[in-house]
Amino acid sequence: EEANYLGYHLGNGQLRPQMDKVGAIQRSRQPKTKKEVRPFLGLVGWYRRFVPNFASIPAPLTNLLSKTVPNPIPWTDDCETAFNALKDKIVQTSHKGSWC
Repeated sequence: EEANYLGYHLGNGQLRPQMDKVGAIQRSRQPKTKKEVRPFLGLVGWYRRFVPNFASIPAPLTNLLSKTVPNPIPWTDDCETAFNALKDKIVQTSHKGSWC
């Protein structure tokens, strides 16, 4: 038996991100404002259990949410690296799943 629940696909004793959510992450465009950074971090954070060492990856993006950072946000190479790494790692791990 298989089911989708709260953004996860459960089946064959495994838990995976729902593929439509993975697709949304994969299609995400570079955020230009803090308001655009927050939902991206929320979405990828929902699937943190599938990404080893997740906490260290989004730091450059999280730093953009500081009150001292202007809007529109200054996009750096570190931000680009973190953004692409998060997208890539979630796509890669979405096929592996974890055992329930």
